[in-house]
Amino acid sequence: MIPTRRHFHCYFSNSQVMFYFFQKQQQFLQCEIRTADAPDTFAIVVTEPNGAERSQYVVGSAEVSRRWRQLQQELVGEGWWGPCGRD
Repeated sequence: MIPTRRHFHCYFSNSQVMFYFFQKQQQFLQCEIRTADAPDTFAIVVTEPNGAERSQYVVGSAEVSRRWRQLQQELVGEGWWGPCGRD
């Protein structure tokens, strides 16, 4: 049976942070997009299942959107399924 894809894209908090999750087998990878200290700058933070983090900073909402779509394609190409909700 093919699992139904749940379209839980993100949730917002008061600090303007969005979280996305990807799943591969029983592991989860967390992606976080948040505003950075510099004006019009965003941080994309990926937390691996082992807790290791990698970050990149982009300037402008159009660029963070473009980079986020690119990152999603890369993750799906690596076998990650998502973005998905997490219970």
